[in-house]
Amino acid sequence: MTVFTKLSVVALVGLLAVSTDILFSIRAQTKRSIVLAYYYGFYGDQSQGDWSQSRFTPELGPYRSDNESVIRKHMEWAREAAIDGFIVSWWGPDSSGDRSAKMLFREAEAYGVKLYIMIERVVNRRTGQRWYVNVSFQDPNFEEGLLDTLSYVIDNYVTAYPKTYFEFRGKPLIAFYAFLDSRKHDEEAYANFFRRMKNSIREEKDLSISIFSLNTVDSREFDVLALYNPLTQVSGNPQCPMQGQTYRCKSGVRVASVVPGYDDTLTGRRDSTVISRAEGALYRSQWTNASNFSPDVVLITSFNEWYEGTSIEPSKEWGMLYLQITRESIARTEDAFKIWWVLMVSAAVAVTIFLLCCRLVAGYGRVLHSLLFM
Repeated sequence: MTVFTKLSVVALVGLLAVSTDILFSIRAQTKRSIVLAYYYGFYGDQSQGDWSQSRFTPELGPYRSDNESVIRKHMEWAREAAIDGFIVSWWGPDSSGDRSAKMLFREAEAYGVKLYIMIERVVNRRTGQRWYVNVSFQDPNFEEGLLDTLSYVIDNYVTAYPKTYFEFRGKPLIAFYAFLDSRKHDEEAYANFFRRMKNSIREEKDLSISIFSLNTVDSREFDVLALYNPLTQVSGNPQCPMQGQTYRCKSGVRVASVVPGYDDTLTGRRDSTVISRAEGALYRSQWTNASNFSPDVVLITSFNEWYEGTSIEPSKEWGMLYLQITRESIARTEDAFKIWWVLMVSAAVAVTIFLLCCRLVAGYGRVLHSLLFM
């Protein structure tokens, strides 16, 4: 074998090694979809309703959210179902949801379940004003209240539980539920307002945050944008660009939502709706659609919103069915990724061998040519 051919072999073997290293690096950096479920901690608070408003009965019975054994069981079930974390519905400082959320955060680390706060109600503790859904970016009292609310969340959750608080793209994620300003179709208004909020928090707390907005327009200031419940909220939220089960955010993040069904007929709402679970068929089909989209994030609506009938938490009616479907669906996405990775490695090996053969043939051809025409 000539020196040229030996060098070719060494170079191509090196190419194979580099290709494999690159693929291993990609595999290490690329993970399956992050799976998060909305979690509600207001049960036992009469101001938020009572169990007579639920069509279904939890396996644990009509529990209180401040019960430690209930919280631990929820964490255990989330871990068994391979759910990465809970999006915790939060209704302001010193609310029942605030107290149960703190209990939830204290227990979560032992189970490896990540948590982050979804602000549903903004409270200005100086003026006593409160805002839910209908907000005003032009009201200085609202801006003051939101900054105070964010400061409370950061002090009591983000920095208090650094191992438990969920980070997205290296920054703690805070969700905002349906902050619908009077200019709710104006993307620039949202970008300007939330840029001010992020800058204020950065200056005050020396902290950069990620923002997850629900049911609003999309904005370049949002890391994640989604519609909370695509089964029931599309027509009422034309400003939200996620008008179906899947959406690619302006940030580039691919989001999918899965909902097992819906039934709020016992809540007393005039526009109550029923969407049949079809014994799990709806939820399975939604997971299939989500997987086909290859999302970065899958949002489950919900783990335990019983009054609207979207829970996947075990119940007297369906047992463990929805946790099983969740676990199986997540496992299938992991298997699909493993197959993709094996195919990519195989392709890299095949291409390298082909190039090696081509180089060898070319090398021998040149040697033969030089011998014949010396």
